[in-house]
Amino acid sequence: MSVFANSYAAVILSDRVRYALHRINQQISSAALQATIRQLTTLSSTNLIENNLHFHKLFFL
Repeated sequence: MSVFANSYAAVILSDRVRYALHRINQQISSAALQATIRQLTTLSSTNLIENNLHFHKLFFL
C-alpha cells in the first residue's frame, strides 16, 4: 500500500480509505465497502464548494 497518490489528480488515497474503513468496521461487506468508497470519490457537481459541502455532510450530518 502506497502512502502517496498515484497522480496529482488523486485527492482521496483509495487504498488508505479502504484500509481505514475496514479497520473501523471489520464486518463491512466488500460490496458495501466499494459503495462507500464510490460515494466518497464521486463528485456530485462541478462546483468545488458544493462538492466540499457534500463531502462534509457525509461525515458530520
